[in-house]
Amino acid sequence: MSFGYQVLGFGAFPNRDTGYQVRHALVFDGSSSHLDLPSPGTESDNKKGTLSFWCKRDKLAGNTHRIISHGTGAGSADNTWFDVRFENDDKMHINTYSSARLVTTQVFRDTTAWYHIVVRLDTTESTANDRLRIYVNGSQVTAFDTRNNFSEDDTTAFSGNGNPLRIGDWAGSHFFQGYLAEFIQCDGQSLGPDSFGEFDAATGVWVPIDPSGLTFGNNGFHLKFDDPNNVGRDASVDTGTAPSATFEAQYVSAANSTAYTFSSCDLGTAASNRSIVVGVGGGQSSSGNRTVSSVTINGVTATKATEQLSFSGDNTSIFFAAVPSGSTGDIVVTFSSSMVRAGIGVWSVTDLGNLLDTGGSKDVDGANLGLGIQMNGSAGAIAFYHVYDEGAASAFAFKGNGVTERYETLSGAFEGDGGQSGADATFSAGGRKTVTCVLSGDGNDGAMSGAVFGKANENQFEETNFGPDCVSVDSCTDDSTANVAAQVKRGVSLNKFHPGTNSNLTFSEHNMTAVMSTAAYGTYYANTEIPSTGKYYAEIRVEGGTADISSTANWDGSVGILRKAGVGQSGKGGSYADDSPTGEKWHWLYGDANTTASGSKYHGGTTALKPNSSLEDHSILKIAVDMDNNKIWWGVDAGWMGNADGDNDGDPTEGETGSGTPSVGTAAFGPASKPIHGVGLDSDRITATSVAFSGTNLSSTNAANTIDNSSGTAGFRVDGTGGILSFDLGSAQTVKGVGMFLDNDGGNNQACTWSVAHSDNNTDFTDTNVNVEFLDNSEDSDDEQFMPIPGSNGSHRYWKLTVDSRNGTETATSGKIYGINFYTNVNRNMYFGGNAYTDPHRWIFDANEFVHTLPSGYSAVPGKVATAVGNYCTWNPLMSGPNAVTYKNGGRTITTGAALATCGTMAVSTGKWIVEMQLGAFDSGLWLGIWSMETDLSGNSGNDSFEPWNTNQDPAADHGTWCIKPSTGYLVDGDGQGDPGTNASLENYYVGDTIAFCIDMDNATGSNKMWIAKNGMWQGSGNPDSGTGAQFTNLPDRATWMFGTRGSTATEVTMISNKSLFDYTYTNADNFLEMATYNFGAPTITKPSEFFKALIYEGTGSELAISSLEFKPDFVWIKNRDTTDAHMLYDSVREATKDLHPSLHHQESTTAQTLKSFDTAGFTLGTDVQVNTNTENYVAWCLKAGGAPTTDNDNTSGAMDDGSVFKGGVVQSSYTPSGSPSNYPKKMSIASHGGFSIIEYTGTGANATVPHGLDRTPDHFMLKPLTQDHSWGGYHSAMGTGSGNDKVNRWDTTTIGDQTGAAWQNNPFATEHVITFGNQTGQNENNIPHIMYVWAKTPGLIGIGSYGGNGNDDGANIIVDDGAFGFKPAFVYTKRIGHNSGDWWITDSARTTFNTMSKAIYIDQQPEEDANDNRIDFTANGFKLRDDSARRNNGSASGENVYMYLAFAEEPFQGVTGVDIAQARAG
Repeated sequence: MSFGYQVLGFGAFPNRDTGYQVRHALVFDGSSSHLDLPSPGTESDNKKGTLSFWCKRDKLAGNTHRIISHGTGAGSADNTWFDVRFENDDKMHINTYSSARLVTTQVFRDTTAWYHIVVRLDTTESTANDRLRIYVNGSQVTAFDTRNNFSEDDTTAFSGNGNPLRIGDWAGSHFFQGYLAEFIQCDGQSLGPDSFGEFDAATGVWVPIDPSGLTFGNNGFHLKFDDPNNVGRDASVDTGTAPSATFEAQYVSAANSTAYTFSSCDLGTAASNRSIVVGVGGGQSSSGNRTVSSVTINGVTATKATEQLSFSGDNTSIFFAAVPSGSTGDIVVTFSSSMVRAGIGVWSVTDLGNLLDTGGSKDVDGANLGLGIQMNGSAGAIAFYHVYDEGAASAFAFKGNGVTERYETLSGAFEGDGGQSGADATFSAGGRKTVTCVLSGDGNDGAMSGAVFGKANENQFEETNFGPDCVSVDSCTDDSTANVAAQVKRGVSLNKFHPGTNSNLTFSEHNMTAVMSTAAYGTYYANTEIPSTGKYYAEIRVEGGTADISSTANWDGSVGILRKAGVGQSGKGGSYADDSPTGEKWHWLYGDANTTASGSKYHGGTTALKPNSSLEDHSILKIAVDMDNNKIWWGVDAGWMGNADGDNDGDPTEGETGSGTPSVGTAAFGPASKPIHGVGLDSDRITATSVAFSGTNLSSTNAANTIDNSSGTAGFRVDGTGGILSFDLGSAQTVKGVGMFLDNDGGNNQACTWSVAHSDNNTDFTDTNVNVEFLDNSEDSDDEQFMPIPGSNGSHRYWKLTVDSRNGTETATSGKIYGINFYTNVNRNMYFGGNAYTDPHRWIFDANEFVHTLPSGYSAVPGKVATAVGNYCTWNPLMSGPNAVTYKNGGRTITTGAALATCGTMAVSTGKWIVEMQLGAFDSGLWLGIWSMETDLSGNSGNDSFEPWNTNQDPAADHGTWCIKPSTGYLVDGDGQGDPGTNASLENYYVGDTIAFCIDMDNATGSNKMWIAKNGMWQGSGNPDSGTGAQFTNLPDRATWMFGTRGSTATEVTMISNKSLFDYTYTNADNFLEMATYNFGAPTITKPSEFFKALIYEGTGSELAISSLEFKPDFVWIKNRDTTDAHMLYDSVREATKDLHPSLHHQESTTAQTLKSFDTAGFTLGTDVQVNTNTENYVAWCLKAGGAPTTDNDNTSGAMDDGSVFKGGVVQSSYTPSGSPSNYPKKMSIASHGGFSIIEYTGTGANATVPHGLDRTPDHFMLKPLTQDHSWGGYHSAMGTGSGNDKVNRWDTTTIGDQTGAAWQNNPFATEHVITFGNQTGQNENNIPHIMYVWAKTPGLIGIGSYGGNGNDDGANIIVDDGAFGFKPAFVYTKRIGHNSGDWWITDSARTTFNTMSKAIYIDQQPEEDANDNRIDFTANGFKLRDDSARRNNGSASGENVYMYLAFAEEPFQGVTGVDIAQARAG
């Protein structure tokens, strides 16, 4: 449905690219991921500081969630420990070691959106409460359960005080789970929230501002999380001066000593900003480890950056010191014990900043020297390396992106076996840098150390255990990534969700490194496929660990490319890289003798491929894939493999023929009848519209049109000399390949050759120059073959396979060929697999990190880019049903071993949406799909109020689920019709498969559609873009993604809303968008405060002008909060001073001293005690309609009298009501947005139609006869519109029921123009004036709907139905309608400004405000019940748990046109 606006992506709105944008967040897993600054410097000021960060939680309660910890907690003073955390109570706690402590009364448990938090410290403040302050979304927190202030002038550990800073944990525990973004610390500055954000003038929403102009201080930082290869990068120094290094000299000594003095060393040009970096190495004189005790440089004591000991205890270290004076000077190195030799390398460095990262590597067994270090750095940072070797090496060789060897001394210069070398490398771009050092000759006991230095005051954090997709575009602002100049892509990494058959695989370093904990077969592959065209390169660093690399027990692996689960077919999550020529992968097998001998390469057969060099610890395996010519090359370290003779003559740059490397084509693709395991190929099958056999030597053994025979029965037989098989694909299509399966039918040595040609007219065929020889020489097994066809052959409709059954002297006289498939796309993934390898293998996909130079014309495999930045849909911890569930991976993954149901954090009423769900473990109890947000829950009870199950524990038609049972493919239709009939059962799914859903919510009521895909292929010939082949065509008008399981088996499902993280690329779904706030576009109302506001005031007893509104109100409802008193209601149609009482049935009265006037920005009150008793507290709920009519209408047809109708503050001349009403109103005031009106009409006592003035069907209205002491009457859409439904709800009573006579007439009795009244007293009394207030759902302002209670403190979570995507409420009232009693309750954000809201007001009663009941949380797109009160959350059966609600907005959930605002702030 739509209300005058369209969702972005359908052409309605421009991109929102203005203002300061926070485009990235970091996902913390809650179990091990965290950031560390282990050795911060001296703080600028330990009495002042500021923290600012944006936070989105995906787990509540359960344990402590540390956001940041300053210090370790050791010691007994406040200056040793300072931390900010969420505790089990979901409140924010700020603790120090001793006295100072804050605990908020506010809870932080809205998982649907983002909080902005500012913590401000200034112990020099004279006011105690100002020494430590907290701000949330721009507003200061003033309510605390605990408040213990710092003493004046206290020193603190706020900025470190020399202690470690940790983000996301505390000393290895209390891990934070969720998202953090724009994390800033200002050391020595006490700043308010206006330094980091502002209230947007156009919307009133708190938004971030550019912080780059702030002073961050010595230990300050700005973590933008915009580099997935260096998530701890500090952006606070982006404009600072990078260091510049000059290598000066190296010095060696062969003396036996503990202390070595290297005299008059070159130090370079003296300068005030000069520092000296020294690489140190030495060999011990006897067994035992040797550490460096101290280094002095020209009399200055240096600081040790890092130290690495070799296998036998030799030393290599890096030291640094600021040495501004002297061009030469002595350097003294003192070891912990005697040495036989030592050496140093010296660099002079200007503007040497903070130490960012260190690394070390050693030869693990004293046999082979293969050393490598990976370190992180920012752009402009410099890495220094020093290597020491005790063996008799003949050469050192550093390899890595941008690394330069600066010095090298071999064994002769030391007069012994030792040698040293040093190098440096500048980071041209931020990220990881891998550098290796390989020794030629007899290098056998070495170590390598490295250190990275950045800019002054640069505080780069070390990262631990972040996953591959840890940098997320789930963010607190909206932006189309098309507007971003430098995109952060999804990093190419190993796919943790498909780790193959081996459950012992563990992943680290953003899933770039994989290790087996025990010896077993296993396979893993990249999460991003290789594009179908172009040339691509990657590296794998093999690390021998503690065993010899050539040991069979530790090395038996393969590397190459292979396919994922075939599109539309079953994927088991991978298979081991076995030795059989299955045709499913292109790989080189290495291990044991293969490291130095023949090696093997597989593809439909085995070909020897000898390594070009010995495979050693820290060797680099290289792979180059030419997708344009279907070729692949492998190499080890420097060269490329060539022919079987082992010559180093492979060359990936030689074009189609290649040089020295056997021709290697695309990965094989088996027929549909074969279960497909493994990885790599993402394809679409083409279904031919007709098949014609021609030629005397082909005979059909099945139906003529069977070309994709999944049953295993032969499609046709080759008899004799061969034949021709022709295909009409129905339309011109680009064919990438043809797959064939050969069945030897019990015979042996069956063979054939075949070729492919194409035509545009079915007459003139052009040969594709692709010819394949196909030999099956095994009596007991069948073979399969895939023929790649170069894309240059273009798009054609007619295709012809020519089959020759003869191959030499062998003839296939009885062989069957079946399972013919045409494929339009043959993308692959790089993979690694093997048997019994237990040592780390690290993929390198980032071009900045490559150790070797890319071959000319090749590039790194590109990562995927998200289409939008914003708040993304995840699983919703606020709605998990009765049983426990674990949320992880940023709320994208849900695991459980018990029966439960949950849904997404977002609901939609319009637009076209796509989601992917990756299946981990599951059983027959799992159901996935959508859940209606308008479900009639009358048959549910207790904790089952959310669960979409019937008593048989199957999805129930009347519980509003449209879903699939993956284990069987069975579908359930949620409209009460049982299963959907056609396509009632789809293909079943397995662990490792991926299921996708597309929903189209832009159709007529009850006619929305859903498509379901399996492993990239839409089932049942579905085509979402064309709107055909849908599995469901009767979806509800509002829905959210649904997960439900009744099984007891551990179940895991990952929901991916972001296309850049999809497993597959989906054809025919280009018009379907990710469910994210950016794609929601702008709502009808972007600034609700211009149409509604709840406000509080204190009475004065004298005339009081209220002027805090942003509009002139037309509706003001007042209630005394302190005493029992009537509700007072005023509107501009009846005019000021005229009282109505929603809590009473009394007729209208006039009181001069109540509300005296409606003013430009508020209203004026007189001295009446009901609205203005001195010192008593009041609340007023104010709405803007269309303005005050100035004339009564007397016309009964045609146009109403001018001045009797106002809309949006403008008089409506010649206004003629639509819908042919029989009874014209006296006055009408209609809001500009068409969702609220005030109507005064005179009753007729007989059936009558009265215009309501809205531009759509109303969902709720209330009315009152003005001159009679008769009850209020009204209707809510949750009560139903069926024939004979005359239910009436009344503000002044709890009762819902009928009276004598019909309240409403017709079916429906309310249309988009008129309401039809019967003759019931109270609604349409003859010749009696009536006032009516009418509301309809209005995106961004008015929400109207229903929910089911569950009777416990973890109550229902309601996504407000505003006809679009919901909003954060400022006001909610509810009424139980499933039972003939139940109070009306009002909650608003004026009387309680934070969660939990507990101050309720009854409508049907007159007591003072109840501050101890009715607990409720306002969330970014709705509200969550937090108590078991029957008034709002009854769990009774037989429909007694159904409630209606009316809500007005504080902030919309949607984005805003023209600005980068995701209006999704956490409540």
